[in-house]
Amino acid sequence: MSKASQLWGEFSLGSRLRLISEQLYGDVDRFYTEQKIPFKTRFYPVFHLLSTQGSQTIKSLSQQAGFSHSAMSQTIKAMSELDYVALSSGEDARQRIVQLTATGEALLKTLQPFWQSIEQVKEDILAECDVHFMQALQQFESALEKMSFYQRLQNNNERRS
Repeated sequence: MSKASQLWGEFSLGSRLRLISEQLYGDVDRFYTEQKIPFKTRFYPVFHLLSTQGSQTIKSLSQQAGFSHSAMSQTIKAMSELDYVALSSGEDARQRIVQLTATGEALLKTLQPFWQSIEQVKEDILAECDVHFMQALQQFESALEKMSFYQRLQNNNERRS
């Protein structure tokens, strides 16, 4: 058990999930750097969506990835500066269409074997768990979709009053 887990215990699920996420992102980014692959984990949802579904608006990408529009715009800007994606005007002047460039397509071919390794390592770690972590996480997410944490807090507070 990590020191953070000992400190926070069960009370701070969000903090513990954030710490796990930061560790995973940091480790994968470090691996990319060591392999001399100019890629950041935050680019993955964009690469995945564009490679499987084709060109899309920033709004569509942000909705599908679960990012704010602002965060997605910043990610797209960083990717554009590396020539991984290109932007073009949509049906209306405010709409921006994102697509992979030739550089992005070439990088995608390089990344796919690494993504398979990442997936395998994830599966290996999950196999070490005594619970079906991904299933439990999906159930937790489903429960939050039915009623947000905020709504549950309000209900709990009203019952206590």
